[in-house]
Amino acid sequence: MCVVFLLFCFQNLSFSEDVIRVKARAWPERVTIGDEIRFYIQIDKASDITIEPLSPKTNLSPFEIKKIEVLPQRQKSGRAKETLLLTLTVFELGDLKIPPVVLHAKGGQDGSGDLLTKEVPVKVVSVGKQSTDKDDIRPIKGPVSFDLRWFWNILIGVLAFLMAVLLVVKVVLRIRKQKLIDLENRKPPHERAFLELERLRKKEFLEYGKTKEFYSEFADILRRYLERRFEIETLELTTAEILEAFKKKEFDRMNLEKMKDILENADLVKFAKFTPPRALEQRFSEALVSFVENTKLVPGAPRKK
Repeated sequence: MCVVFLLFCFQNLSFSEDVIRVKARAWPERVTIGDEIRFYIQIDKASDITIEPLSPKTNLSPFEIKKIEVLPQRQKSGRAKETLLLTLTVFELGDLKIPPVVLHAKGGQDGSGDLLTKEVPVKVVSVGKQSTDKDDIRPIKGPVSFDLRWFWNILIGVLAFLMAVLLVVKVVLRIRKQKLIDLENRKPPHERAFLELERLRKKEFLEYGKTKEFYSEFADILRRYLERRFEIETLELTTAEILEAFKKKEFDRMNLEKMKDILENADLVKFAKFTPPRALEQRFSEALVSFVENTKLVPGAPRKK
């Protein structure tokens, strides 16, 4: 540890040693280039004397000031002990010296004056040589080649895996859908008609203004029911042809009127751009349910041809 007493250089005024006593030290005294150095300036002064703050821009070349701290002051018997801690760094090698630091003091009976410290020696050495190092300065390594083949192999493998997973999911969904369709095919015609009507309502066509789509599918539900229940290919016939075919079967007049009402109004919406009131949907739904209930095949009863 190096301890040095300050020289006092005053402008017209001076302080006696009884008024101010100052000492400085650097730790450590031997550092590696780029390391931090803690530089302490300790001031023992009368309580009525103040030291002006030291500027971080103070020139201590070749040393650089990284930080300045004022440590807590201690007072006793009319005197105060103040410590300035400067964190320094340096990027030069050799036996260097921290240049004098100028402090400005004021107050007391002597007024004010500048305090100038002595130089503080510090030895700066280079980074120690490693046992594996051959030379102090090693040549720059050449460019490193980067083989991308492994990257493309991994990418292709990941894509193939994702495609396989997607294919499996599609197959599973198709099988599940087919099973649902198969189970539905086993139901009697009236139950299938009710299921299809429920699915149509969930599509909310009318809420989105798709009136034509709603009544077209609504009429198809009735046509499919007629085909399954009475074994007439109604999907390939016009409304007039369907009505004529059921008249020949001496179909119940009331049910025939319900069938005619639904099919003819659906044709108006599809082909004549007729926009029915919203209440018509509820009336048609009730008419379809009533028609299916009245004409459904009762277990044990003979099938009507």
